[in-house]
Amino acid sequence: MKTQFSRRDVLAAGAATLGALSFPGRSVAEPGSGMDAQVIVIGAGLSGLNAALLLEEIGFKVLVVEGRNRVGGRLYTMDDVPGKPEGGGSGMGAGYARLLGAMDRYKIPLDKDRPRTVPILDSTMLDIRGHHVQIPDWSDSPYNPFQGEHRGKLPWQFQFGIYRGENPLQKPEDLINPEFAEFDISCYDFLKARGFSERAIKLGAGTNLSYGDESGPHGLSTMMWFHIDTVFGRDRHLPQENMEFRRAGKGGNQRMPEGLANQLRSEIRFDTTVVGIRDGTSHAEVHLADGKILRAPRVIVTIPFSALRLINLDAPISPPQSRAIRQLGYTNVTHLHFVPRRKFWEQDGLPPSIWSDGPIARFNALRNNPNNPDEITSFICFANDRTANHLDRLGAERAGAFVLDYLARIRPSSKGALDYVKFYSWQLDPFAGGAYAAWRPGQSTSFGRDMSRPAGRIHFAGEHTAVLNRGMEGAMESGERAAFEVAAAL
Repeated sequence: MKTQFSRRDVLAAGAATLGALSFPGRSVAEPGSGMDAQVIVIGAGLSGLNAALLLEEIGFKVLVVEGRNRVGGRLYTMDDVPGKPEGGGSGMGAGYARLLGAMDRYKIPLDKDRPRTVPILDSTMLDIRGHHVQIPDWSDSPYNPFQGEHRGKLPWQFQFGIYRGENPLQKPEDLINPEFAEFDISCYDFLKARGFSERAIKLGAGTNLSYGDESGPHGLSTMMWFHIDTVFGRDRHLPQENMEFRRAGKGGNQRMPEGLANQLRSEIRFDTTVVGIRDGTSHAEVHLADGKILRAPRVIVTIPFSALRLINLDAPISPPQSRAIRQLGYTNVTHLHFVPRRKFWEQDGLPPSIWSDGPIARFNALRNNPNNPDEITSFICFANDRTANHLDRLGAERAGAFVLDYLARIRPSSKGALDYVKFYSWQLDPFAGGAYAAWRPGQSTSFGRDMSRPAGRIHFAGEHTAVLNRGMEGAMESGERAAFEVAAAL
């Protein structure tokens, strides 16, 4: 019979839990045991750090290995760009209880959230087929493909109400319930069946995608949107004062994982590339690129499946879990950052930000100076789907020139007004392979339940394995779950 432990039970047990949770004959790392730790955590993002901290509180010796030279994973503040814009993980909502609780517990300071990708209506215009459209004129624009009650919706608003009105999920965990397989179809098929035109689907569900890749609405499941609506809908029932509570790390969200890492007593080994993970007869092994082998009774893998595909995994993986590792979709995100030399938007009298169906994608003005909230500190070209892939193929230097050239053609006042300072692609990052998970049609209800199951001594965490929450809170949720699994197993 498997013993179940609550978070309070596990944390209250402290170091004494070590003996209480050990199964007969299962050894743990002790001096001279030949083990490098009792638990090896692969990945120093929020999931891995949360798991490591919890295991330390229980009394286990933990070793964290990280391929990059920093903590945070896909939460990344670009400290080398004016205003320190967020490269991943932009803000917290009222429902982020684990993350907000950790920030309070460890005295990590928070500040107001900093908008990144969502257009601000009074400072954004549309660029559709190379033509400027002001937001007040959108409803009557000849470039607006939406019909009927949807005519007044802006492109990035188009999908939300449609999915919300037909969402069959009762709770977030229904995402992985096979009983909902009939809804695990592509967004394209869902919208097409409701009479939307090809142009409407392309602009409203296939341009500047928040989730998905180059396959657009054909490659994203409606279950993804239903899950998003279910999680956000749950949070909408929080008290009104909580709904207005949005926060970010003071000085950038990177400060949050850095604060968590500072609480660890365990070692974090940076610039450590894992090439193999093996479930042995008495322990697990982590094989490194430099030829070294780390050993521990248990391993927690928190890196995304898109990065795990590059690692040789020798463990009793079930066929559905193997398919998940090989096929789970990930969202393409490429950033280009620019710093203004002059205020070209004042010169032409147009809004500074542009939502475009062209190669500049979401070209957003960022205001990240806490001492002057009206100052535009930088611009970000936030590209997804095919646009992101195209910029990646061009490479950093040519991509910057390409974006500036297009911008100058549709907006002459911008010519010579911007300095190109940074390029970053999450799908080209070998430790990421994409920005965050994006369920493809048929995936969540066919292998969603298998993704987080342990394979021998190998356990899995990361935002892609979370079902109750999304984003940063999902990462924290999954790290907590994996830590308790390991605690119960050792």
